[in-house]
Amino acid sequence: MITHKNEDQIVVRLKCNENAMRYWALQYGPYVEVLEPESLRKQIVEDIAAMSEKYLIYADRDQTQRSQR
Repeated sequence: MITHKNEDQIVVRLKCNENAMRYWALQYGPYVEVLEPESLRKQIVEDIAAMSEKYLIYADRDQTQRSQR
């Protein structure tokens, strides 16, 4: 159900499996924000932090390799 809509955003309320919503939200990354439940927001924060750590290692490694050339 759409609870709010304007030019920049649409807020929806729905019932679904929390784990399915987690993967859906991660799939759309910067284009969505989960407002509730708080447990899902926290899980997504943890997922993003883990991804960030994983990819920052590669970014640091690439930067080091470029500067050694």
